[in-house]
Amino acid sequence: MSQIAYINWEATGTAAFPLIQKAIRETPTLAHLPDLLHINTPNTIPDTLDVSKVEIVIVDASVVGLWSRFPSLKLILSAWAGIDRLLKDPDFPRHIPLIRLVDNSMTKRMGQIALTHVLNHHREMNLITRQQIQKVWNKKPRGVLPPPMEDVQIGILGIGVLGKEVASQLIRNGFTGVRGWGTVERSLTIPRLVDSVTGNETAVVEEVSVQVVAGREGLEHVLRTSDIVISLLPSTPDTYHLIGYSEFSKMKRGSMFVNLGRGATVVQDDVIRALDDEDAMIEWAVLDVFELEPLPESNPLWSHPHVIVTPHMAALTDYTFAARTIANSLRLYTEGAERIPGLVDFSKGF
Repeated sequence: MSQIAYINWEATGTAAFPLIQKAIRETPTLAHLPDLLHINTPNTIPDTLDVSKVEIVIVDASVVGLWSRFPSLKLILSAWAGIDRLLKDPDFPRHIPLIRLVDNSMTKRMGQIALTHVLNHHREMNLITRQQIQKVWNKKPRGVLPPPMEDVQIGILGIGVLGKEVASQLIRNGFTGVRGWGTVERSLTIPRLVDSVTGNETAVVEEVSVQVVAGREGLEHVLRTSDIVISLLPSTPDTYHLIGYSEFSKMKRGSMFVNLGRGATVVQDDVIRALDDEDAMIEWAVLDVFELEPLPESNPLWSHPHVIVTPHMAALTDYTFAARTIANSLRLYTEGAERIPGLVDFSKGF
């Protein structure tokens, strides 16, 4: 009978523990498993605690240097969607299957926050908010009306599960000029309800094509042709500091850059440099993630007039939903399923 350990060293993880235990108990094929072994001693595992028979670890912490304590380990389940902190550990056992959290509710919230920032920029709410602080009454901050929504060109960097949801929510709400950048070139088709007839259950559905490009040339094409660039890139060796001054300089004048992915994908100092440069192209930056979190109070991003800082809250985890997802991943694994959502490809880093 498999022994399962749940490791966490933060208050949020402690709150999740009973939910995960309950979800496993309520899964018929897992109900026979022993109670979770809860390890919440900060940054260590007590020598008095025998974990030699633990075969499955559910981790909500960065277990640096402690993996050798689990000689019987067969599976690791991450309570995080992002796994970069785990993979940074040189001793992480990459021969052991790792399943990251795939949270559908979190995916929808990511789409919502991306749409919010796009609408705010399109309807000039960023400028309107500044006008309120300055007590300025001006209905057209730029002197003209915003362009039609379908004319706004939006590039999405990272077109996986999150990117597809962001594209879908943008298109369904009228922003049809969406393109993407990913690991392979392809074309996505996203349905959009464009009309309905009163008293008739039928509706007119339009299929919108989203072209996804790849490679360096593809990245530069998306940057050059987009009014708004939304980054959802994961943190991998290939994406580390991928976006810097050179990339910002290729963007359209007056454009906006939104980072909802990982802080390490962007050269943070280059954001301010790009905004303040005389030849600056980007006009606004929305940053939800940073290399160092929380963002230090002394960081100039806090006070820059054209930067919107949010505290890594674009898509917070719903622990009740996450617990059910973890239990389902564990069920699929124990049943020998060929495909498990979130199973990590170590060669890609996600």
